[in-house]
Amino acid sequence: MSSPSRLARVLLACGAIGPPLFVVVFLIEGATRPGYSPLRHPVSSLEIGASGWTQRTNFVITGLLILAFAFVFARLCAVTYG
Repeated sequence: MSSPSRLARVLLACGAIGPPLFVVVFLIEGATRPGYSPLRHPVSSLEIGASGWTQRTNFVITGLLILAFAFVFARLCAVTYG
């Protein structure tokens, strides 16, 4: 069995980077949003308002990072476990 290519390693890293990046972005966004309380409001409520594009972008980028990870992970599992 050969080791994963450089691209595969980068895409696997996306799975490790995506979730913590999501949390950091919504924590920063929530801390700077007046009236937002993480105990009372869902993360998706950060999409409301003029700066809502930040949270929408956060959702999209995190989704793409997870999809990249899932794609390469499935391919590596198929090669390894056939």
